[in-house]
Amino acid sequence: MVLKKDVIRIAQLARIQVSNKEVEKFVGEFSDILTYFDTLKKAKLKGIQPMTHSVTSQNVVRKDEGKKVSVEVKNKLVAMTETTKGGFSKVKAILQ
Repeated sequence: MVLKKDVIRIAQLARIQVSNKEVEKFVGEFSDILTYFDTLKKAKLKGIQPMTHSVTSQNVVRKDEGKKVSVEVKNKLVAMTETTKGGFSKVKAILQ
């Protein structure tokens, strides 16, 4: 069981000020937390492998490969852009 002096000491270590009303509240909350830890200690964990991460999915990415297109298709795409230079589409700079 957590006592008032324990809550006050924890507050001092955390460098926070707590009122008497908050001390009463935290006594109950800290006691509930410690009771829950006792419940977790009773869990049967024999034979269960520890988790290395809570999410077991992996990032699925494809290989970044360019596609070969004909010169006609390239010229058609470049012609659709507003500004071109040297056979390429010219776009506004995004970095300074």
